Amino acid sequence: MRGAPQPARVERDAALPSQAGSCRTGAARRPSVRRSRPVRVLLVHGTLEIGGAEEVRLALLACLDRSRYDARVCCLQRGGPVADEAERLGYQVTVLGQRAHAFSLSTLSALRRLIREYRPHIVQTSLPRANYWGRIVAALERVPVIIAEEHTVADRSDWARPVTERLLGPRTDCVIAVSHSVRQAVAARDSASARRRTVVISNPVNAARLCPLRTRQQVRQTLRASDDEILVLHTGRMDRVRGVKAHDILIEAAALLPPTRKQTRFVLLGDGPGRTQLQALAASRGVADRVQFLGWRRDVADYLAAAALFAFPSRCEGMPIALMEAMWMGLPVIASDIPANREVTRRGRYARLVPVLSPSALAQAIAELSEDDTSRLELGRRAQRHARHAFAPERYARAVSRLWEELLVQRPSAQRRRADPAAFAGLTHTTHFGTRRA
Repeated sequence: MRGAPQPARVERDAALPSQAGSCRTGAARRPSVRRSRPVRVLLVHGTLEIGGAEEVRLALLACLDRSRYDARVCCLQRGGPVADEAERLGYQVTVLGQRAHAFSLSTLSALRRLIREYRPHIVQTSLPRANYWGRIVAALERVPVIIAEEHTVADRSDWARPVTERLLGPRTDCVIAVSHSVRQAVAARDSASARRRTVVISNPVNAARLCPLRTRQQVRQTLRASDDEILVLHTGRMDRVRGVKAHDILIEAAALLPPTRKQTRFVLLGDGPGRTQLQALAASRGVADRVQFLGWRRDVADYLAAAALFAFPSRCEGMPIALMEAMWMGLPVIASDIPANREVTRRGRYARLVPVLSPSALAQAIAELSEDDTSRLELGRRAQRHARHAFAPERYARAVSRLWEELLVQRPSAQRRRADPAAFAGLTHTTHFGTRRA
């Protein structure tokens, strides 16, 4: 168990999060809703290590109205850097210690005890492991509102998924898909998933961690890069040589890069079981001196600010946080033409899209933007203006909060025994923001 001070319980008018570009709350119009205490929300993850879904959770916690929501976080397996940051924000994080890829009755019992002690009004789960076990326990404990988040388009279905979804579907009040492509993928997995109510709430950028601590010059000195050298940045997990993030395509593009006036260097942030093989691939293509592997970094903002281009040739994505962060920082992007990247970049309006799995097209785009400073800088400026509006964490927190309010009204606490009816006394306001069925 990891503990942290809990938010003060005060009685006040409930308010929608601020409409302004700030995480401060209380400045928006306030509907006439009154609660005696905050709504308790349990957010369940497998882990809170570095990753896109984990950064989304941190962005939500940073902007959540603490006077309206008493949120806690539960990690089924282990914590990690994001769990540590959640605790620094003042949230309580509980780690249950479940072994990876193993059924653990003791872990489920511990989660059941946590829910009985905390008595949440809402349980929201994220990613496959938490979506399975978190929803099962929440349903057994008759939590009033159960929400699952879907972040990926990859088909990880197995023989048990249709059975599980048929059992859990009626007890799942809503599924949050992070993009329209994810919503379509979820609906296509099985008939039970297709029948569940699904809303699309796009991922935010965790803006709090995108504040560079070093200057562009300091980062370039660390990399031993000259002022006019073109740094091409990529961030992502290296799961295998031909993995989802397509590091192999980026390395092949580095080998095919045509001669340019400026020297080009590729900087790869991230780690994973495929890193050694990717380093061997770079050596075999003769570009080991121009491709740097820096491992996982929490100072990503420093490198985004120091780079000249961001290359993102993924094979598939749900809603790519790395791409959104690059746009947020004003970094010109070259990305593969896949559904999620098209959605983020508005069909290439705010990035250069290239055919998927085409090293030659990627290399050509890198060469062209390296030579054309005016076009490169203008592309970055347009991307940043769009990202600061579309990916703001405050917008995400408002959308999630409105969904919570809507579901709480639709499923009042009296329907299930674990809720505290006092929390919803007089609740009459609900907000609709484009929910739809898959």
